[in-house]
Amino acid sequence: MALTGHEKPLNEYTKKELIQIAKSYVIYYVSEKGSGRTGGYEKLNKEKLISLIQNDIDYRRSNPNLQNRPNNRIEKLVNSLYGSETPEELMDAIIESLSDNESNSISSGGYYTFIYYAKTPGIIYDQHPLILAGDITENGFFGFNYHWGKIRQYTYPEVASPLFPVSLYEFNSLRQLPYAKFIRR
Repeated sequence: MALTGHEKPLNEYTKKELIQIAKSYVIYYVSEKGSGRTGGYEKLNKEKLISLIQNDIDYRRSNPNLQNRPNNRIEKLVNSLYGSETPEELMDAIIESLSDNESNSISSGGYYTFIYYAKTPGIIYDQHPLILAGDITENGFFGFNYHWGKIRQYTYPEVASPLFPVSLYEFNSLRQLPYAKFIRR
């Protein structure tokens, strides 16, 4: 009988069983080299496998204990990807998926993604940030950018798209996508 990953807590499975579960859901992840993968699970440690499985949309959807799950506008997008999309193609698809809820303002504590063009010459920046918004300033805001893994400052004139607020579920789905675009100004 095939394992679903719902028979017992994930940390009670062996690494071999976790690999079998990951293969059954064809879990997409970003390798250490930055490329999208749907295989090579044997190279991952047990903790990484558990994290990938827990955050996988198909795994969560198959959970018989989940009822009345919130709407996740990114699920369909994640399930439609081939793994060879460029960051620009992914960002375009993300914007299309989130276009029903655009914002020109930000709230501290909310999750957002947007297009950003830094004005400071010579710096490297993420053109497609995924952030947890922090302090709001007169000219912009601070946010923890999950692509960088640190707090960054953003100014409103350099925000080149609407701000797209996302739910926690959508945020977790977006974290699976390699749409960060690091460029030097």
